[in-house]
Amino acid sequence: MHVIRRILPASFAVASLALTGLASVAPAQGWTLKTLYSFKGGSDGSYPMGNLVRDNATGDLYGTTYRGGQDTCDLNYRVPCGTVFKLARNGSKEILHSFTGEDGGRPQAGLIRDAAGNLYGTTPDGGGACNGGFGCGVVYKLAPDGTYTVLHSFEGGANDGAFSQARLTRDKSSGDLYGTAPQGGDLNCDLNGYGCGVVFKLAASGSLTLLHAFHGGSDGTAPGLGVALDSSGSVVGTTYDGGKGWGDVFKISPDGTKASLHTFNRRNVSQPSGEFLEDKLGNLYGSSFGSARHGTIFEITRDGKYELLHKFAKSGNYWEGGGPLGQLVRDRSGVIYGTEYFSAGIFQFQPDGTYELLHTFTGDEGSQLEGGLIADSHGNLYGMTADGGTYKQGTIYELKK
Repeated sequence: MHVIRRILPASFAVASLALTGLASVAPAQGWTLKTLYSFKGGSDGSYPMGNLVRDNATGDLYGTTYRGGQDTCDLNYRVPCGTVFKLARNGSKEILHSFTGEDGGRPQAGLIRDAAGNLYGTTPDGGGACNGGFGCGVVYKLAPDGTYTVLHSFEGGANDGAFSQARLTRDKSSGDLYGTAPQGGDLNCDLNGYGCGVVFKLAASGSLTLLHAFHGGSDGTAPGLGVALDSSGSVVGTTYDGGKGWGDVFKISPDGTKASLHTFNRRNVSQPSGEFLEDKLGNLYGSSFGSARHGTIFEITRDGKYELLHKFAKSGNYWEGGGPLGQLVRDRSGVIYGTEYFSAGIFQFQPDGTYELLHTFTGDEGSQLEGGLIADSHGNLYGMTADGGTYKQGTIYELKK
């Protein structure tokens, strides 16, 4: 069994929400939530876990579902293996691809999109003969005309990664893709011999290079999230474990040198959980999950310094929330927006340090916010819930000013 990157299993979600009682924090006024689509399950797809990507010209939204689709999966799960979909601005939804197992399966990460409209993503399952025949996952490309291509099938072992669950990053000038896999690489770093994970580059030519194989301990392990490219061409990312056991922020320079930018060492500021967001100055913003009802928002400045921006904590008689997951969004004025797993809410964080809950989801609107947010030019926010909605299979939503 391989490690799924999600910090909490789906079966734990309902119990967690019931125990925290976080919805008692009053949401902000002036924001309106609209459910754009409720997944029906089955061939329509269900359990969307990643971020959306938006065509700014048309307003169309693209994403993936972990379950559902047209084909019976070849991974012996006896259910379809997930989908890539498009939700048009007029509300119509189209399945662009249903995974079969042989070409990948059960995508957890969101998509990226290039200027030509090609979509790129990863799956943690399918695609090869490793992992007892279930496959170790793939990197794929989906063209606007519907052509689906497996760019790389992970093989695990010492020279490759396995079970990638991270959204990719693309170098716009070269077309190279960067990502992480939580296993593979140094097989001697853990007792099970699965490896402690890798950072990889998939060149536009199709060749894969391991930029770093983690060795566990102070070097880190389980880089389950995506990476960012800074202005110097360095790769910056996080490990879920490592350092003092609570995760690490790392930087890999173009010459291959790896440095630790920050090591997490406390229970409520531990375990990085969100993909990095970069501003125009090259500063990076991320989040940590912590333990129940905790977590942080932090910044890695362009010169590599760590700054704690906000720690989710008790406010009066109530917890603010906690468990931020997914990528953050930052507007032109510096306001940061994100999602919280435990409060099932969307928050904003002002540059002056003011935290505010914008919306708390009801079950009918959706539940289990496992992905992050994106924004349009007007500041409207878009995301998905992995559960809830009309058919209890997840939703796509818009939070509008």
